[in-house]
This record gives sequence, C-alpha cells and structure tokens, in this order.
Amino acid sequence: MAVKRILIDCSDTYTYNLQTGIQRVVRNIVSRTDLMEKKLGVSVVPVILTKYGYINIENFLSSLPSDITNITNKTSFKKKVKFYLKNKNEITYNIVQTLWDFYYGCIYHPIKNFLVDFISSIFYQKNTLIMNETDLLFIIDAFWQITYTENKLFFKIQKKLKKKGGKVAYLVYDIIPITNKEIVIDTLVNAFEKSFNKIIKYTDFYITISKSEQRNIANYLKSQKINKPIEYFYLGADLPKSKEDESIQSDIFNITKNPYFLIVGTIEPRKGQSIVVEAFEYLWNNGFSDALVIVGKYACESQNLLNRILSSPYYNKKLFMFNICNDSELNFLYNNTKALIFASQREGFGLPLVEAMQYKKPIIASDIEVFREVGGAYPIYFKPYDVNDLINKIKFFIKQPHNVKEKETPSLLSWDESLEMLCDKLKNFLS
Repeated sequence: MAVKRILIDCSDTYTYNLQTGIQRVVRNIVSRTDLMEKKLGVSVVPVILTKYGYINIENFLSSLPSDITNITNKTSFKKKVKFYLKNKNEITYNIVQTLWDFYYGCIYHPIKNFLVDFISSIFYQKNTLIMNETDLLFIIDAFWQITYTENKLFFKIQKKLKKKGGKVAYLVYDIIPITNKEIVIDTLVNAFEKSFNKIIKYTDFYITISKSEQRNIANYLKSQKINKPIEYFYLGADLPKSKEDESIQSDIFNITKNPYFLIVGTIEPRKGQSIVVEAFEYLWNNGFSDALVIVGKYACESQNLLNRILSSPYYNKKLFMFNICNDSELNFLYNNTKALIFASQREGFGLPLVEAMQYKKPIIASDIEVFREVGGAYPIYFKPYDVNDLINKIKFFIKQPHNVKEKETPSLLSWDESLEMLCDKLKNFLS
C-alpha cells in the first residue's frame, strides 16, 4: 500500500542536544518537513519516542505547561536562612539544615517528580500516535544510543508496524564501528554492532550519506547474506544562520585576533586530533606562531585523547579547545580560520569538509576515499595518520598559501537541495 505519512524519528537529538555532526543533520532535516511534504506529496511528521510510544513533537512542544520545576522557588529564601543561622548558632543551623534536606530529599522532590510523571503520562498516552499500513517510520537519529536501546518499545513498534503492512527505514551515516573496529572505542563498537544487526530485521531500506558508504554497507550486508536496498544522498553545506540572541564567547573573540587553524569534529581517536596536535607541537617547537583551535564534544571513553590535548605544553597558549559551540560561534570560527585540518582515518561523509568549502577556506585533509568523493581536488591531501606527511603539507601550505580562487570548488548542495535529493531517493519506496 502507498505511503501517505512519513514519521521522522528525531528522539536522540531532542533528548540530548550535543551539537554533534549527526544532530546538525537531524535538525536540518526536521526543520524542512514542509519542503519534504511539497516534494513528496505526503504528510511528514517529526516524532519522538517515549515510554508510551511515539508522539508528534509539534503537538508536544505546543502543549507544554510552564516549567513546573520553577513554580515554587525557595532558593533565595533558603540562602538567607542558611546565612543567618550559620552566623547565629551552629547547632541550630545543623538541625534546620538536616530538616531542610529531609524535606527536599524525602518529601518535596518525590512529590514533585510524581506530579511531573503523572502529568506527563496523561499527555503522552493521550497523544501517542497510532501507526497504520500507510505509514513509513524513518529513523534518522543515532539509533545505537540509549534513547533507543533502553526503550523496550523501540523494536516492538517497528514489528507491529511491519505486521500492519507499514514500512521502516533508517538513515545510516556510516558503519565504521563494524568495518573499522580498530579505530573505534570498544563501547561504541559493541553498542553499534548490536543495534545495527537488530535493525536489519525490520528495515525495508537504508539511506546513507555518500556513494562510498553505500558501497561499504552493501558489502557488509552481502557478507551477511542480506539483500536490502540502499540509497544515498549528499549533505548540505550551508551552516545555520547566526541567531541574534546567540553571543560569542570572549575567549573565541580573543583567539581569532591572531591566525589559527581549525579542527571541527567529535574528539575521538579515529578523527586524528592527536596527530594534528603532534604535528603542530613540532612546528611550534621550530618557531611556528599560528594557533590550533579544536572544536568538538568528547566522550568519557576518549579520556586518553583528551588528556593528550590537555597535557600539551602549548594548551591555552597556542592550542585551544571548545567542547560546545553554538551556531554563531561555529560560523565565526569557520569564517576567520586560516585553514581547516580534517585528519580522519574514516568518515561516512565529512560534514566539516563541505562547510569549510562553503566558506572557501583552504583544507588540509587525510587522503581517504570519501574525502576524494566529496572534496575532489579542492583539499591538500596527506597520507592518513602520517604525522611527517601532515607536517610537510602544512609547511607547503605556509610557503605557498592555497589560493582558493584558483581551485575549482566541487558542486556544493544547500540544505534545501540536499533534502530534495533525499526526497528523490525516498520516492522510490513510497508506492
């Protein structure tokens, strides 16, 4: 039966706003559901997964009451009482403090949490979507995260939808934790592989983000004797416009007064931040003055890499790191950088690559298949994870600055064009 409604799952991005590359993609897709509806001629609804099922995120946001946790604000009063008693009578203060803690821990918070859960459950149950045979559930978020793995309904809903005759599709950004386990932290390898092998059972088709990743997924499925359609589309290059109410950290302003190179991406071993730091330490030891700015969140499992960055003798002198940047700050850093360095050993696409090209900024990138596919001859390439080659390419760039105007920029898609390409691929599966 023909699909009449596409339900776009954005649960993890809604729950954990981490500003990752995947979440930038999710936000760009969800913000263009109107465009998708016009292109596909079906209803497109962003949804989030709760313990009761899927709900329409627009209904959820429009129905939220004022912040229930701030209805009773005792903070200022509590501080005044504590200050007064502590200065008057230590014993009395300790007694009152104990009673206060008991009230908040054993009475106030449990009652508040009960009321919040009760009100939420009424709303969730009332607004839980009923899926039917004309629905396509399209999961575009990080399906291996706890948002999904700890929700028992996630696969039950897909199984039920499939029984009704509906369809399920996944946007798979890459399968690096399966094909390149040696460069991925163990916890991610285990979580991803387990989840990916589960979704195979319910998926009607996959969408990915590059031709090379389409080939990687196809090869893996073939090795498992599984035959399912896989399509790909390219991501948009335009960054969100800076918001008027978003400020830029003074530290970022101060750093950008002098020349700097930029790294954008999650801080993890496969991204190659360690060899870039090593290369720059060599250059700094030999008189190089330009700074290096690293932008990206980090996971607990990447602690060794984080320690490597923090322990550098140049940290907060010529080496700077920002774990969270808003859109205005990221725009600002791209706009003012001397060049982007992208040292990944493996990527599904490489969003910072096209973002830097959008700004017509020079790029020094590892010579991997997907970067050649997306970036063409635009970047200066170095051998993956080869520190000496990276140093030589940085020296080459310093001596003969990359003149962007003389290099042909590959055809870049806007996010609107990216969504049109995605819709063209989705059309094949709607009938």
